[in-house]
Amino acid sequence: MELLITLGKRTEKILYSSIFVMTVTWSFNYFSKAILFTQNSNPEAYRILYDSINNDLHSLTESYKILSDKIKLEDPLEKNKTKQAREILGLPPQSKEKTTKNYYKEDLDEIANKVSSATGIDIKNISTLLDYNKPPDELLKLIKDKEKETSNKSINIWGIESPSRILFNYGGSNYIITNSLAATLLAFIAPVLIMIWLGSFYLTRHREISIIDDIEDYRITHPHILNLFYLNPEKFSRDSWENRFINTKGKKKEKAFTIHMISIFRATFILILLSLVIFPYINGVISLIMDIYNSIFIISLHVLLIITIVIQSLITIIQEKTSLKKTFETKVKDY
Repeated sequence: MELLITLGKRTEKILYSSIFVMTVTWSFNYFSKAILFTQNSNPEAYRILYDSINNDLHSLTESYKILSDKIKLEDPLEKNKTKQAREILGLPPQSKEKTTKNYYKEDLDEIANKVSSATGIDIKNISTLLDYNKPPDELLKLIKDKEKETSNKSINIWGIESPSRILFNYGGSNYIITNSLAATLLAFIAPVLIMIWLGSFYLTRHREISIIDDIEDYRITHPHILNLFYLNPEKFSRDSWENRFINTKGKKKEKAFTIHMISIFRATFILILLSLVIFPYINGVISLIMDIYNSIFIISLHVLLIITIVIQSLITIIQEKTSLKKTFETKVKDY
């Protein structure tokens, strides 16, 4: 029964590999929480805001110049000087023009909305930096200082302190991974990994159970935690004096109860294991849906993945609960 031993060892390895899957799902949950912490002070958002203003620096400078000229003309002292000059020149009073639109404010608000949509940061936190009375070059300095401040700020989640960005060196080059990028990648890696792991476990265990149902000696099975069986020591001592007085009805009830409890143990073990694997992923997705995700497609995709994983989990648990109710007989000596 080499195949049975191979399947048993494979089942055991898959159980151990759940540690790796848990690491991925809990990491995803951690980074999804980290995003919420950085939502109000996201260094990536300030970097994008800085780049956006810097790219439109020329047009923003022109808008600010128009705004400055408008403010200067509305100054009472300047108005009086203009009035006197026109009277000296014999010109009629200056006609009242409609208020010039504040293009500088509109341009900055448009940039702020784009950055908020792209990064998920609250637009209020961006607006506090956008002082419409300051020129673009001063705004860039303020934003750069804010980015440096938030980049060096640590986040404390579950008692673990970590930076808002992960820095690492590879091949002599420095790379930066933001919490949002890590969470986005793991959001799609984690469910695929869970489904592959669950499918591999279910199919391997199903084949192992099918072979166990056809054997007579439990000792040829691989002794992992799920291979628990009811052992009946009475087959080869039926004619012994003691067995003549055994309460057969009570013995059957005891046997049925023991088999039932063993199946409950197996199902409970799988339930706990799957909860530790799946719950962090579902919790992380809920956090992202509530606060980050806006795309209906992305939300629908994650809901579909969760439903698939839950169905796989239920099938796996039911398999452990309803299978392996076989009784193995063990030899005992008759005296």
